[in-house]
Amino acid sequence: MLSGKARLAAAAVALSACIGIPGEGEAAGRNAVPSLSLPIACALGRDCWAFQYFDHDDGPGARDYACGARSYDGHTGTDFALRDAGEIEKGVRVLAAAPGTVRAVRDGMADEVFEPENAALVKDKDCGNGVAVSHGGGWETQYCHLRRGSVRVKPGQRVDAGTTLGTVGLSGRTQFAHVELVVRHEGKAVDPFTGAGDGKGCGPGQASLWGKQAIAALDYSPVDILGVGVTGTMPSAEKARAGRLNASTLPADAPLLAAWVTLVGVREGDGLRLSLIAPGGTIVASQEDRLKKTQIFYFMFVGEKAHSAWPAGDYVARAELTRPASGRDLSRTAEAVVRVR
Repeated sequence: MLSGKARLAAAAVALSACIGIPGEGEAAGRNAVPSLSLPIACALGRDCWAFQYFDHDDGPGARDYACGARSYDGHTGTDFALRDAGEIEKGVRVLAAAPGTVRAVRDGMADEVFEPENAALVKDKDCGNGVAVSHGGGWETQYCHLRRGSVRVKPGQRVDAGTTLGTVGLSGRTQFAHVELVVRHEGKAVDPFTGAGDGKGCGPGQASLWGKQAIAALDYSPVDILGVGVTGTMPSAEKARAGRLNASTLPADAPLLAAWVTLVGVREGDGLRLSLIAPGGTIVASQEDRLKKTQIFYFMFVGEKAHSAWPAGDYVARAELTRPASGRDLSRTAEAVVRVR
């Protein structure tokens, strides 16, 4: 039986062939190493996040290039995620990371959350709607999970770094809105943060493929708060990922008020406090947890059912995460304000 990494490696080879990534014979200039720019047009850390990284762990666990846990077993790409699926409608552009020639494209697959019972629908099409670009020297980049109908390039077309290839979507084998960048050299997946390096250290290293501007923007964060807000309906992780909990105003007769938060990259031992604060500073609901599990995606909510009409005014959802560390503890804080009227 194949290991988890072996199965994913086999799937990657099948996927590459499916959308026509070129072979070694089509490359030129074997010593040419691409300098990569960001593959997405957004403000990192504000409108989008480097969500998951290449897995450098040789066993069943996962370790990203910075010796963190923002990866999963056998992951060979770098994921740039939007806050939630509702952001897809904004048409966030996916960009060519380096000059090259488009080798193949796929479009037409639906934007929908992958469920295991629908695996047959994405068989050999895990990438979803995607674009493959050859850069010479045996180097290729692949861009996956684009929005249906958004692909703007054709096979054989020359592109520059920054050329729009399509927009971020939810197609293929994925459960969140993002573009996955996969870099390959002579058919083998390579982490753009370590390049040809062995990935044994903790950091990008001198062989990183990212250009100066990109690597400056890609400052590693071990944990991020993706979204925080107040809702008048029962919250869930699925609703948060779909963008169905976002609100700027709520009615005073809402059956409940709840603060919610989504995070990426939490670790066992992290402290997380979430509070819903009424106008004037009164605490409506609050909960503080010491997290018991390391995981990529984490969702939490606290709330209170209505006993009468909610007083009008601004309600605040405040999320505070702390992580014990050598020296000064790491912390993340985020707030959102919703007006009740």
